[in-house]
Amino acid sequence: MASLSSVNLLAFLACATILNHGTAKHRNATVLVLGGGISGIAAAKTLSDLGIKDFIILEGTDRIGGRMRKMTFHNTTIELGANWIQGVKGNPIETLALKCGLQGKLENRSFVIRNESGFKTTEKGKMSLLKHDEDIIDKMQITRRKLKYEDISARVGLRIANWLPSNPEEMATEYFEYDFEYAVPPKYVSLRTKIAVNGTIHSVGGEQLFVTDSRGYVHIVNCLAGMFLEPRDSRLQLNTKVKEVKWNTNGVYVTSDNGDVYTADYALVTFSIGVLKSGLIQFTPELPNWKLEAIFKLNMVIYTKIFVKFPSKFWDDEEYILYASKRRGYYSMMQNLEADSRLPKGTNILLITVTGEESIRLEYQTNEQTKQEIMEVLRSMYGTSIPDPIDIYYPRWGLDKFFFGSWANLPIGISSDDYVKLQKPVGHVFFSGEATDELYNGYVHGGYLTGVNQAEKIAHCIQTGSCDN
Repeated sequence: MASLSSVNLLAFLACATILNHGTAKHRNATVLVLGGGISGIAAAKTLSDLGIKDFIILEGTDRIGGRMRKMTFHNTTIELGANWIQGVKGNPIETLALKCGLQGKLENRSFVIRNESGFKTTEKGKMSLLKHDEDIIDKMQITRRKLKYEDISARVGLRIANWLPSNPEEMATEYFEYDFEYAVPPKYVSLRTKIAVNGTIHSVGGEQLFVTDSRGYVHIVNCLAGMFLEPRDSRLQLNTKVKEVKWNTNGVYVTSDNGDVYTADYALVTFSIGVLKSGLIQFTPELPNWKLEAIFKLNMVIYTKIFVKFPSKFWDDEEYILYASKRRGYYSMMQNLEADSRLPKGTNILLITVTGEESIRLEYQTNEQTKQEIMEVLRSMYGTSIPDPIDIYYPRWGLDKFFFGSWANLPIGISSDDYVKLQKPVGHVFFSGEATDELYNGYVHGGYLTGVNQAEKIAHCIQTGSCDN
């Protein structure tokens, strides 16, 4: 089935409300890929490799890459979103990075803890004890899964394993291991996440690559797109915001916010869970309850990277600097971007990460207010003589209408069946993206792998004339 039959197309158009804007265009394709992030581009590449060239990628912004976004900050490339390749063996993103020449540095995760008076109190964080207790809960969860026990939070698991933070240093250590990884405290982290991470690409070799390439992490998305798209390829439509997706068992009819119409036999939705939950995109008819239930079980977390440029470096040489505040998560995580030559000496940019409720708070205050709070913390750590910053910048992912957050959190109690429903097509509309992957949700390779997987399923439908999903 190369395209909608004329009978089905006429019937489909007859039941659709066509907006007459005069300049609105109407295009038809075999497949519409909705979203130009890593999942959408990987899907389109897979379709192309399988001989299906008649597709159109609709991307709402002026660029591809999604949450892989860079910017130039005082002559330095900084990553506003994804920054790591988690697991450097067996990870398709690492394979792609090697093929595209993406540059990065392996982390050793060295760290120091400083308290509110500026003293080094690293040993009070008891990282070795936390690691020991995490080994216990990993084994505990394997047993619980075998016995089909109810899912519990990482907080409950840690308490059973005898970990309960009793001082600011231990809270900082826990923040490093949990909030910094999942963007929420352990009480919101499913113990399924620990099993998934420990048994997947993320932990292979125990190494993570911090991307330092001046072209940005997004370079691999651009590189991947360049493998199958020509310059100014009409199959990539930027600045095309999807407003409505009409669907039935015969095909798909998509309308953009400026009235352009795209029809196809199949569509692949790669939007973030935040977008799907926002109501900004209308599905007609509405998605069935089983699909809505799976979507609304997930929540988007917010992970905020704050870049502060100084005239000179005054902080510690370790990769990570943890601030042991009595207020949990209050500018607790700092990264020395010059550690292990990630960035050249003299870059003088301190990267500070906040998550969860602190991220939400920062999104509604000015950069100047945030800078003042950060300087109070830094001066308590390093003294009042440290220089004022030259500049500060951070993204506001939660307020970005193209994403409404950073990635999807794995909620406590979600099941494998829920992930089957997340990926299951509705009519001829398929779904992919990091949020739909049970093992790799929240990671770049999760988005990539689901894009490839769903594109293969669509290709099967096209080539056999039958879908057995």
